[in-house]
Amino acid sequence: MPLPEPHDIQRLILRGYRERPVTSYLLMRVTDAAAARTWIGRLAEATAEANRLADEDARQLDAHLARAPALIGTAHPAWRREDNDRVRGLRLMLAFTHRGLERLGLPAQVLETFIPEFRQGMTAPHRSRVLGDVGSEAPENWRWGSDDSPVDMLCAVFAGSHGELESTRLDATLGLRGAGLEVFERIGARLSFTEPFGFADGLSQPRIEGAGTARVAPMTRWDNSLPAGEFLLGHRNAYEQLPVSPYALQEPPGPGVLPRVPGQRDRWDFGRNGSFIAMRQLSQDVEGFRRFTEGQARRDLGDRAGGASEQTLRDAEERVGARMVGRWRSGTPLELAPEWDDPTHRTENDFAYAKEDREGARCPIGAHVRRSNPRDSRTDEAIGVTPEVAMERVNHHRILRRSRVYPAKPGEDGETGIVFLAYNTNLERQFEFVQQSWSPNAHVDALPDARDPMLPGAEGADNTMTVQRQTLATRMRGLSEFVKMRGGAYFFMPGLRALAHLAGIS
Repeated sequence: MPLPEPHDIQRLILRGYRERPVTSYLLMRVTDAAAARTWIGRLAEATAEANRLADEDARQLDAHLARAPALIGTAHPAWRREDNDRVRGLRLMLAFTHRGLERLGLPAQVLETFIPEFRQGMTAPHRSRVLGDVGSEAPENWRWGSDDSPVDMLCAVFAGSHGELESTRLDATLGLRGAGLEVFERIGARLSFTEPFGFADGLSQPRIEGAGTARVAPMTRWDNSLPAGEFLLGHRNAYEQLPVSPYALQEPPGPGVLPRVPGQRDRWDFGRNGSFIAMRQLSQDVEGFRRFTEGQARRDLGDRAGGASEQTLRDAEERVGARMVGRWRSGTPLELAPEWDDPTHRTENDFAYAKEDREGARCPIGAHVRRSNPRDSRTDEAIGVTPEVAMERVNHHRILRRSRVYPAKPGEDGETGIVFLAYNTNLERQFEFVQQSWSPNAHVDALPDARDPMLPGAEGADNTMTVQRQTLATRMRGLSEFVKMRGGAYFFMPGLRALAHLAGIS
């Protein structure tokens, strides 16, 4: 069944803007609330028109993907600019922190109805501990998002060319002069199906029921579609309930600005068709990762390393990286090709762990993709937890990623990494659960003190990873911290009616 109000949803969550591969993330602070609300109102109107154009883009893109072979595993977007006559023109996404909504003048009564995780923010001390943002990864060491460098608003801009996002030109296009906003950080990024370490990315995304999103890597053994309420407020979630949504007690001025909360005559739904975003800027030490995989490959080869051919060393190095990630660079799951890459499976998502690989002999239990999506591996049929039940429980903790690689141009000097955006309606049950219970958990599935090797926060620990095998498990030792936090925040992405309401506050 199609989503009932697609016109009210900011399109990044539905489409990903794959046809506009160049991105600028503008992190802003409110300096003049009245002027900022006026600017937001203008952009809300522009975003409504952009929604219509984005739907046309998506139809063309889906047709293109049906004609062309999958390009997963390359550094190029799946949409060539020449395939779209309207490649010029920006697509936008606006989102706000709790502090930002307060500074814009959203009434305290509405602010108090947001979920606690969003009100407290990503940098609250107990939330930092949950997320593993401690030590060198603590918020006081971030470039943005800390108490010393707070953010009020995110404006993500997507374009077909780098020239459209040149700062002076972009600011003029958006009308930022006199908008009551200070842009204090710009992150240029690009769409890439390959993350900086060289591995195919974004292959196991859930699909929103009713959204009609293109199926890049479908899962057929279990349905990879999840109820819209897992990612959009105002819709039923995996528990057949409506997620907690912020609301107003006073009827907004103007007809139809906000819908009523279902079953509540005196509440107007500010959250409907909105979503919460966990945004994290993660830098990646590509050279350090290469040095580790090469050194570990030589250790694995042992006495044979000295006389090994260059190809044998490279194959061993690729195998080390694949065991850390859980997929080969092409995207092929270890579950389907445990010893050698088989690119014919590069977009494959139809695999499980419980029956084929319960002990991790094919894909290590501590591998990144197995941690972040355990699928049916938590099966325990002795107490009635069948593979189907285990998968259903895992699906209660899924997130929808909309991530891009920075910098905007491949090969630019300086730092590289990922701008990670995770959409969900319950930050604690979804994003924070994955971050705390699966990915960084040193003892997940009874592992002996081993964190996710592909996440921040491993510095100072006895950094190891257990690699299960058919005969004898081995341990990789001395893993460095290959990924570091540079900034982060929790945002709320409103629906377009809520944006109009925010703009109309007096």
